[in-house]
Amino acid sequence: MIGSLYGKAVQLWRRWALWYVQRRGAPKPPIPPNEVRKILIVCTGLIGDTIMGIPTMRAFRRLYPEARMVGLVMPHNKQLLEPLGLFEEFIVCPVLPYTIWPWRWPKLWSVQRRIRRAGFDLALLLLGGDWAPYFYRIGIPIRIDTKRSFFASLATHLYEVPPRLLHPDTLLNALRSLGWEVESEIPELRVSDSAREAISRRLQEWKISPGEKLIVFHPFASTANRTLSSAKVERIARLLMQQGWRVAVIGSASHAKGLKLCRGVPGLLNLAGQLSLSESVALIARADAVLTTDSGPLHIAGALGRPTVGLFRAIRPEYASLYPSVKALFWDGGAECLPGCTWDSWYGCREAPCRQLESIPDETILSALQVLLQPPIETPPPLQ
Repeated sequence: MIGSLYGKAVQLWRRWALWYVQRRGAPKPPIPPNEVRKILIVCTGLIGDTIMGIPTMRAFRRLYPEARMVGLVMPHNKQLLEPLGLFEEFIVCPVLPYTIWPWRWPKLWSVQRRIRRAGFDLALLLLGGDWAPYFYRIGIPIRIDTKRSFFASLATHLYEVPPRLLHPDTLLNALRSLGWEVESEIPELRVSDSAREAISRRLQEWKISPGEKLIVFHPFASTANRTLSSAKVERIARLLMQQGWRVAVIGSASHAKGLKLCRGVPGLLNLAGQLSLSESVALIARADAVLTTDSGPLHIAGALGRPTVGLFRAIRPEYASLYPSVKALFWDGGAECLPGCTWDSWYGCREAPCRQLESIPDETILSALQVLLQPPIETPPPLQ
């Protein structure tokens, strides 16, 4: 009920914002792309979406080496992007432009003043399209947005992102809309020195030796219907530990509340709610393999090149082949598991836990990880 009312409030705000800025007249005309000196990239999306936008950010850095590039981000986006060294500055705004809570307005107004004073030449709405009315109102000359955006009419340049197919290559269409030719690439992440040092200290506390095989297990999701059951998590953890591997379960504090994690499994590291995002990235970078049901850790592991097994619903195959190091496992019963199973987990089937994920055999998961952890076969040199 509350979510529905909040969604209606957001829609009303969007309609009002569009009407308000359009009645004030058009801003200054756009400048030529080669005259851009100050770039603002809005990236306030989810973890996986942020990682898929990294190739676009790298391309902007290459094409505008002398420009000052600033990221408008939320705290979790900054933790992912700061180690890349692409931005001269971050403007951190944990408040959405349409917030209806009065006590958050001063923070929003402070961020808006910083954006106005900076005098940006170009604003890319990579993830966070609700900033479009403000950019239009303050007259940023080049405003790049997607064709499917509610505020598409306020942009100077539009790019195509097919519905339900956010992908590193489709996000590069933002640069193609300016006339640049760019090639697709796989996202890459880096680990901050501070996070790497923090995880190194923790590994010593957990008594995990450098040569010991470590598997990072993320059994959670943003909704309860895609979180593995406690029983399945425990079975999988026991199978992995029987092979002599150490298992570390990670996730946010909110994730851990709904899952009673294997208190009876000796040696299991339950780190849910104990690590920052940057520390989780560092732990995944150290792991020998990653097992996850969620796209966020999957993108982190894939962008770090870590061997990963991703558990997918049959209706969600779009990221299964994005990273060479990721092995995708699907329930083999087909996509029509339940009449309400949809691409978007926020709607449709709400049965928790998901039948499809629960039905992937434990032995199949173990076998996939065993294959990933096997050392590569060395090809002998040709005979002379």
